[in-house]
Amino acid sequence: MKVSTGCDLRGPVSTFDVFDTVLTRRTALPVDIFMLLGAKLREEGVRVPSAGMFRALRVRAERWSRRMEPGGEVTLEDIHRMLGRLLGWSEEDRRRSVSLELSLEEEFLTATPHGRAAVNAARNEGRRVAFVSDMYLAPSFIRRILERENLILPGDLLAVSGEWKVTKGRGDMWPRLLAELEAAPHEILHRGDNRHGDVVSPGRAGLKAERLGTAEASRWEDWSRYHGPEDIRRFGGIAALCRTARAGMEEPDEFWTSLGAGVLGPLLAGFAFWILEQARRDAVRTIWFLSRDGLLPLEAARIFADADSPKLEYLCAGRRQLQLALSAETATGDLFEGSRLASLQLLGSRFALDERALHDLREEAGLPATGLLERLNAAARSRITEILAGPAWQARIAAARHQAGEPVRQYLGQMADQAAGRVAVADVGWRGSSQDLLNRLLPANAPLWGYYLGLTGSGPTPEHKAAWLYNRPEGEGDLALDRHQRLFEVLLGGAAGPLQGYERNSGKWEPVFAMAEAGEHAPGRERAQKAALAFVRLAADPLYRSWWTLEDLHGITTRNLLRLFEHPDATDALHFADWTVTTDEAHADSVALAKGYDVARIRTCLFQGEPWAWLWPAASLRNSSFIGGWLMRLAALLRGA
Repeated sequence: MKVSTGCDLRGPVSTFDVFDTVLTRRTALPVDIFMLLGAKLREEGVRVPSAGMFRALRVRAERWSRRMEPGGEVTLEDIHRMLGRLLGWSEEDRRRSVSLELSLEEEFLTATPHGRAAVNAARNEGRRVAFVSDMYLAPSFIRRILERENLILPGDLLAVSGEWKVTKGRGDMWPRLLAELEAAPHEILHRGDNRHGDVVSPGRAGLKAERLGTAEASRWEDWSRYHGPEDIRRFGGIAALCRTARAGMEEPDEFWTSLGAGVLGPLLAGFAFWILEQARRDAVRTIWFLSRDGLLPLEAARIFADADSPKLEYLCAGRRQLQLALSAETATGDLFEGSRLASLQLLGSRFALDERALHDLREEAGLPATGLLERLNAAARSRITEILAGPAWQARIAAARHQAGEPVRQYLGQMADQAAGRVAVADVGWRGSSQDLLNRLLPANAPLWGYYLGLTGSGPTPEHKAAWLYNRPEGEGDLALDRHQRLFEVLLGGAAGPLQGYERNSGKWEPVFAMAEAGEHAPGRERAQKAALAFVRLAADPLYRSWWTLEDLHGITTRNLLRLFEHPDATDALHFADWTVTTDEAHADSVALAKGYDVARIRTCLFQGEPWAWLWPAASLRNSSFIGGWLMRLAALLRGA
């Protein structure tokens, strides 16, 4: 019997896969629902093993049910009959399990933004719409969810393999679908997330097909669910937002896209939201995001901001510009402290010396005529430091710095005049030195408040400074998150080119930027930033606001940072971030902890009376055997001891 679509049967048709295309579950993986089901059944006294074991049995019951069915297509009732036989359930237990699974599906299913947009676009173009799914759930249940999400209209066709006994994957769904729709293959555009079932298979049948969405959980999304039902409920919404953000990208499963949505996205969203909350508590009315690392957090904060939020500004002055602005108040000799003088170019940037002055310095120091980027050895740095301490060079540096610092002082004064109320600075952080420099430059606005990703070396409670991820004294922690400093700076940077200086325009001082660096990894960074901002926009949407808390974003960010360098493509990230570790012990700790191993716990257990506790994994062994994981932990212990 033909199904009426409520419109002219002739003309183009858009068909959509349902699950992970127009609908998704608020979990990292679809099977996470089964773990929640196991936990719920245990709470109600139904005989089941652990929640994790129940999930495996539920998957196995579906697989065995399909094997027993001639066409391989089953219903939810078939699956739970097999599950009941495996677990020795009564008929009442089986019915209760079916009911609870359906209630969980109803609770966790929601429309995807890209799916909703695609369906609406098809209708606006005058195309007929139909939905096709390889699924064991009843068509009536699926239609009810689609109706709840305003995706399906009363006359739209819904084809479900469990009812039709044909599938997209095998390809026998398409002839039946063409007959039901009374359409030719070239009139149908099918879209879905599965590469084979939604792209290859319909293409072989002559339909036009495009991929839409992704069902594959990235490493970061998968890690969110590791510890069991509690984590699935706590972090499942964040994982679903990560996947949804990726699904709207051109390459949803590519490394940099998944890195942006899964790591940088939660980090940006949490940091920006925390900044705004902290500013409200501190009665801050203006926030300066410091260039260049502050540009992306500024964009994220603007997404979250409302009418009551503080004024958000981009302060185009980094640490070097602030040091130049202090040239009149600081003894020039003090500026050599802490300078590694790694190259002549770095020295010139630090002391505002132009290329001619650097060539003069090179000749006076007797250095070979190599490039200004050439790294200086210890002997060369010693000679240069001695020369720069002389009165002639002291005067030359002071004049150069004063000339370069004057526009900076004018620009900062202009920004201070425009600020409303109490002012805070927002930055990646680490020591908050830019905040300290600004306090000296703008005494009328001091003390400024400071909001950072992380702080180190400022004591446990630095005055007027707060950090979102961590706040640790110098040198504390096995793998303090500040070791990710370069990674943050590079991932958060690049949206704007280097600051070259300032020019006066219509009576105002304005920053002048060079072009952003192209660089080997600039396209990857751009994809990561785009995916991260897509995550932030979803997180800020009132529709998804209940899916996360600030505490959960903090937890998932911390986990993912520690897992980041276990990714097989992370060598690109390491090279990209100019990752360096100076000692073997630090390297051992960084490798061990980046893989999720708790080195401090291992040492404590091994040497303080719990000799076997350290054998058990502190992280998932999903990708390695137990013995392999044990050997890796032993190697990490020996390297770090």
